[in-house]
Amino acid sequence: MNKLKRKLFQAEGLTLVEVLASIVILSIVITIFLAVFAQTAKTNKVSEEIVDATYLAQQIMEEIYELSLTVKKENRKEELEKEGYLPDQENDDETYIKYEDGHSIQITFKKRNDLEDVEDVIVEILDRSDEDEKPKAIMQNMFEWSANDEE
Repeated sequence: MNKLKRKLFQAEGLTLVEVLASIVILSIVITIFLAVFAQTAKTNKVSEEIVDATYLAQQIMEEIYELSLTVKKENRKEELEKEGYLPDQENDDETYIKYEDGHSIQITFKKRNDLEDVEDVIVEILDRSDEDEKPKAIMQNMFEWSANDEE
């Protein structure tokens, strides 16, 4: 019976220092996990914006391709203006800009020296929330304006 009383009243627990050390270690681990989750959320948001901008650039590039098949090169400016694009006077190349939903869409037609009827078409989706208007997506292709041949 003496042994039983001794075991019951013998207090073997955690000291205050051990409890505090456990809390500190747990706090550090939780802080690291929260930082990782915050960075992951930020990375996902940026990735989603880039994917959306790339999809938009692809969609616009397909519209320009369709335009190259149906509209003569001389009438291209009027057709783009109907779609809400404005000519950019500051650029030497033929450039059009459209502003919508927090970004701007810039379409540039560059003449090629090596191929007479072929032009480089560059579609840029720019983020207007930045002062620099950094590109979110850039897509480039070469088109032969074949609507001119249908006479």
